[in-house]
Amino acid sequence: MNNTNKYTTQLRPLLKKLPVPMLPNTLTTLLEWAEPLLTVEQLNEFKHIVQRFQQDEGPLLQQQLEQHAEAGEDSWLAPWWLQSYLMTRGNLQSETNIALTIHPDYHAHMGDRAHKAALLIERAVSIYLQLISGRYPMEETAKGAAVDMSYYRNIFKSCRLPAHGEDEFYVGADTVENNFVVVIRNSQFYKLMVTDEQGAVIPAAQLEGNLRYILTHNVPEETVSVESVAAAKRELSADVYEQLQQHPVNAQHLRSIHDAIFAIGFSDNAVESTAEQLHCALLGWKNQWFAKTMQMLIDANGAIRFNFEHSSIDGVPVLNVLNQLFTKQDGTQQEESISHQECSSELVTALCWQLDERVQSLLVQCSEQAQAEYDNYYFAHVSFERFGKSLMKRGQVSPDAFFHIALALAQYESTGQLQSVYEPVAMRHYYQGRTECARSISNEKKQFVESYMHECKLGIDKDWQSRRQQLIDSFKRAAAAHTERIKACQRGAGIERHLFGLKRISQLTQAYPSQSDYFFQSQGMKALTADFISTTSIPYEIMESFTFAPVNSEGFGLYYGILNERIVLDISVKKPNKEAADQLLHSLCTNLERLAALLELS
Repeated sequence: MNNTNKYTTQLRPLLKKLPVPMLPNTLTTLLEWAEPLLTVEQLNEFKHIVQRFQQDEGPLLQQQLEQHAEAGEDSWLAPWWLQSYLMTRGNLQSETNIALTIHPDYHAHMGDRAHKAALLIERAVSIYLQLISGRYPMEETAKGAAVDMSYYRNIFKSCRLPAHGEDEFYVGADTVENNFVVVIRNSQFYKLMVTDEQGAVIPAAQLEGNLRYILTHNVPEETVSVESVAAAKRELSADVYEQLQQHPVNAQHLRSIHDAIFAIGFSDNAVESTAEQLHCALLGWKNQWFAKTMQMLIDANGAIRFNFEHSSIDGVPVLNVLNQLFTKQDGTQQEESISHQECSSELVTALCWQLDERVQSLLVQCSEQAQAEYDNYYFAHVSFERFGKSLMKRGQVSPDAFFHIALALAQYESTGQLQSVYEPVAMRHYYQGRTECARSISNEKKQFVESYMHECKLGIDKDWQSRRQQLIDSFKRAAAAHTERIKACQRGAGIERHLFGLKRISQLTQAYPSQSDYFFQSQGMKALTADFISTTSIPYEIMESFTFAPVNSEGFGLYYGILNERIVLDISVKKPNKEAADQLLHSLCTNLERLAALLELS
C-alpha cells in the first residue's frame, strides 16, 4: 500500500479541481491589468491585438485547453508548470532556487554545530518517516477545510537531474530502512546513515559523534569541487553528469546524492551580516548541491541557512516542515541538554570520486560559471522595526495591500515610473494547486501614487485636511482593488496561468504556433509580465531572512515578511543595480511610515 496517497490522490475528492477561466473574462481582465503599465497609444494598440486574438486563434485554443483539462482528474496546469521549471537552462541557484536563514533565537540554545546538525537530522528524518507511513498530520485551513499536500513528499529524497533540453525531477523510493543524508565539507562528500536496517531513526546522540568525526576529519580541500556540477548552467551540467556516470564509482555516488533524504553542507567560514549570509545561502556553491530539493548549511559560527530547489516544492509546505525542526509541537522553543559525543565513524562512508583529466577540466568550467554567478549579484537586508501587521490592520485594510501601496510609492519615487510587480497567490485549496499571479500595479494604485506625489509637492496648507481625506479615500480604493484581485485569483479567475495554458496548448496542438506570437509576444504582454519587481511573502518567526534572485535582469527580487511588530525586507539585484536596490529599500521604509502618518496610525 502506498501510504503517501493520503496526501495526494486521497485528497482529490476534498479539493476543487483547478478551473479553466472563460476566455472573454481573461482578456477583459488582461486589458485592465495592463492599462496602468502602458501609454495611451500602447494601450490602444494592445486592445486591437487582444480583440484579434479573441476573434481568431483564441476560441480554438480555449476549446482545446478545456478539453485537455476535462480529460484528466488532476490539475491541467501542474505538469506543464513543473516542465517550465525543468526546461530552464541557466544556473539553478539564480533561476529557480530559494534560500533562507534561521533566526538565531531558534537554534542558539542547541549547542555547537555537530549537536545542532544531529538534532535537526533526527527531526527531519522523523518527518520523512511520518510522511511515507501516512502518520504526518493532515493540514487544514483555520475553518477546517482541506488544503493540497501533494508537494510535501517532494521535499525529501529528491533531486533535479540535469539533461539536455529538459531536466528530470527524481523522487526516491519510500523506504524506511537504511536511509542516509549526504554531508559535504571542504568539497569532500560523506554518506551518513540515519535509519538502521529495521527502519528505526538513529538517535541524535549517535549521529552527533559521527558528525563530529566529519568535522574533525582533516582532509585537505579538494582542488576541484564536484558540487560545482550542480551550480553550472544546465547544458554543461548535463555534459559533466554524462562523463561522471561513465565510471561506476561516480555513478554510485551520484545515486547516493539523489537518494539522500537531504544534504548538509558545513562551511568552515563564519559570515556575520544577514545580507552576506543570504548571498552565501543562495549562490555560495562550495559545499552545496543546488539540485537537491532541500539542503541545510551550517557555518563555523553555528549560523544555519537552507537552500531549496524550487521545481516541485513551494514555500509554505517547506516552512511548515522547518517550523517543526526548530520548535516543539506546543510551539515553544526546544531546550536541549548539550552533550559532546565522542567522535565515531561507524555510520560514515567517505565518497571518493574518480576524476580523470577531462572531467576535472569540465569541473573547472563549472566552478568558473558558479563563481561568476556568485559575483554577479548584490543582496541587502532590512528589518523595519517601526511597526508591523498589528498597526497596519488599524488602517482597516489588509496589511498586504498596505505594503504593496507603499511599494508602488517607492517604485515611483525611486525610478520615476510604475512597472510590473509580481505577487504570487497560494492556490492550495485546489488539487495540486501551487500559485497564481496577481499583478500588483492597478489603475487604483497608480491614481493614488500620482495623487500622493502631487500632494507631496504642494505641502500642508489650509486645504490640507480636505485633500487628505481625498487621499485616504483613494488609498482605500487602491487597497480594496488589491484585495479583490487576490480574491479573484483564489477563485480561479486569475489570468496568467490561463494565458500560460493557452500558449502551451498552442505549442502542443498547432502546426504553426508562432501564428499567435502577435498576441503572446506583444508589447502589452511583455509589459505585464516583465517582473520588474518580483515579490514573495512567507512570514514565519523562525526566519531571519529569505531570498531569491531577480527574475528580470534589470529588476529586483523582494521578500517581505509582515510580522506583528516588524517587517522583514530582503532585496536581490544584479550587482550593477546595487544603488537602485538600496534606494528602493530606503524609499520603501520611508513610504511605509508616510502611509501610517497619512492614516494617523502611529
